Amino acid sequence: MNEAAAREVILVQAFETAQPVPTHWSEEDRAWATRIALDDAGAGGPEMFIARRARHAMQRLGPREPAAASWLARRLWRGIGSCGRC
Repeated sequence: MNEAAAREVILVQAFETAQPVPTHWSEEDRAWATRIALDDAGAGGPEMFIARRARHAMQRLGPREPAAASWLARRLWRGIGSCGRC
């Protein structure tokens, strides 16, 4: 799993475990993301299923939670020489 997929997984997990339950992410949304990820089933095992499920979940969650989509779009790593001193 690459960094972008891992960030999606963690973000979706945060919404799914938050208390109180977020209004923008329902049990129906959870079931939908799981069903679509199962339909996409391919090689890769559980790790790939989890990444696919998170990607599908973000298709619904992203438009409903602009801050979440914005957080995912942020670039976390800077390349060599980007510090201005290198």
